[in-house]
Amino acid sequence: MNAPAEERGILQRLAASLVDRGVDAAYQEWTRGRSTYRCVALNGRGRRDNDDAVWHYATGEPLAGERLARAVLVWGHRFEHRVAAEPTQAAAEAIAAQALARAAELRHQRGGAR
Repeated sequence: MNAPAEERGILQRLAASLVDRGVDAAYQEWTRGRSTYRCVALNGRGRRDNDDAVWHYATGEPLAGERLARAVLVWGHRFEHRVAAEPTQAAAEAIAAQALARAAELRHQRGGAR
């Protein structure tokens, strides 16, 4: 499988798993110039922009000054959260816990539960 197709598949499975866990998540893909970007947007419903996004980094790609020994999913405003990309279900559990907590925090900031 080629790298873009693998990345797309992982992120699409992740988005579906997160939605199944009650997370406001959606796979997004867009092209700017010659580059295509893919992510899973988090907590965007009812907001102008998404609160966060999950990005896929493949084995061997550089991230935070190191070459990755395995594919990872990263999120957080400074990519402070990182989990192995596979198995997708395990990654979804870790991401869902943080995303649901953040969604509750956003609801509280807006003044109530919805």
